[in-house]
Amino acid sequence: MTVCGKVIRKKEKTVLVKTQRPASCEGCANAGICNKKELEIEALNTLSANEGDWVKINLPEDRKALFLLGYIFLVPVGILLLSAWLYTKKVYLTFAALPMLAAYLVYLKRLNRTHKTVNYTIEIISPAGDRAE
Repeated sequence: MTVCGKVIRKKEKTVLVKTQRPASCEGCANAGICNKKELEIEALNTLSANEGDWVKINLPEDRKALFLLGYIFLVPVGILLLSAWLYTKKVYLTFAALPMLAAYLVYLKRLNRTHKTVNYTIEIISPAGDRAE
């Protein structure tokens, strides 16, 4: 998928691009979750784009998105159900859910760090000051 947007911030090796939500997001199963009209995408600045430049970004299909959504939403529900079941067996067994919850949070933090890496390629449409459609 390709989206166009304006560079709003230049970092060391990346740029932050503000763009409208692509039309293909309307049919996405996750569209109700993100529910954003505008997106900010961080991409590698391979072409030395500057603030104000209009760029085109190629977004590869990410097959891991469904896994991440499942992990973020279903694992806590599973931990809750398991702790409720353990509560029915012995009340003190409920505390076994605490290490599971801690492991969930640690792995969630690791996932956030690893999936924040940007590998999107950009193509400059027009330099700062010109408006590209």
